[in-house]
Amino acid sequence: MPWRTVVEVVRGMRSLGMDTDVVSVPVTPCASTCEDSSLEESQETILGLRIKKAPRNFVAFCRYVEKEGYDVVIYPTPWREALKKDFKAFADLKCRKIAYFPGGVYSWCNNFSLWRWGGLNVAKPYMIDTLTPYKRFAKLIRECGFDAVVGLSPYTAETVRKSGFANTFCVLPGKDDFDKLDETPNIFARFGLQEGEKYLLFTGAPATTRGAQVLVKACDKLSTMYGKINVPKVVFLMRKDVGSDFTLFLQAYNKIPNKDNVILITEKVNRNELKTLMAHARGVLLPFLVIPSEIPITYFEVLSLGVPIITFNNNGTTEYMKEALLVSKSGSVKGLTNNMLKLWNDDMLHDDLSRKALAVMAKHPTWEEVTKQWISLVYNKA
Repeated sequence: MPWRTVVEVVRGMRSLGMDTDVVSVPVTPCASTCEDSSLEESQETILGLRIKKAPRNFVAFCRYVEKEGYDVVIYPTPWREALKKDFKAFADLKCRKIAYFPGGVYSWCNNFSLWRWGGLNVAKPYMIDTLTPYKRFAKLIRECGFDAVVGLSPYTAETVRKSGFANTFCVLPGKDDFDKLDETPNIFARFGLQEGEKYLLFTGAPATTRGAQVLVKACDKLSTMYGKINVPKVVFLMRKDVGSDFTLFLQAYNKIPNKDNVILITEKVNRNELKTLMAHARGVLLPFLVIPSEIPITYFEVLSLGVPIITFNNNGTTEYMKEALLVSKSGSVKGLTNNMLKLWNDDMLHDDLSRKALAVMAKHPTWEEVTKQWISLVYNKA
């Protein structure tokens, strides 16, 4: 579940008078078992919301929950949690427990693609998820007293149901008024674009999961065609998340022999500027090799503008909005290149995908509606 989803739902709950906390379980050596006051006082702010920190170790976490006196815990449970022996500590936790899938269902195609582009260590958690017997997960969740499981896409929720946990629900991330934000046309000149110029936009961090390296290879391939065909111009709007490593991305980017049709932007932009760049793009490139947090809000922001998306197949995410996407096999440079050329040159295809994007978002729930679904689950009224 993206942090944006957590924050929006918690804000909605608090606005309705619910006493709600967000508790993070950091992946650090000291956070795995420590229970002292320094951990309790450790907080950070994400999107304006203060986040508490708790031990990652399941036994210590359950003690933390009991100490805080929470009535309901909504806990992220990837498939691989079923392989951890101390997960059974949740069975002794007396409060109401709801599990949710932060990611989704990962295919071997996606896993091996991530391994190829990022190495085994990057792909390993997703491979373990895929190897985990789903029925074993469902059995463990039942034995530990979880009342419900939430999938963040219909595909994921249905997979959990089929694994043997009947009380599973789908609660999608919501949509906001991103499409109604004012535009800032001066941003085009700032980044070397002409107003009205045609381009494809990539937006995201350089993390291997996001497929930026694959896109660079596609641009490299297209650069050899320069002068022979109408080659797409690609704008890389790179996000500098905390801990972002640009090494592999820049190594690949600097090898592109002809950079006439690529623009690299590392400057931070605000939401209005982001909306402007998205709204005027021929299409947006979101070549996720795997999706760690289902469903990325960027998909909804782009589709709300009626802008087509080119992406790789990613089960729950792409299945939900498949009518409005151009999808190819995960990690395929050829597939990505072909879809870029199709969207760039085919006006009828572009206009058809644009209409379908708006149709998908017309039926998509708002954050207010999503918050009410979560509240129904908390009060066991779903």
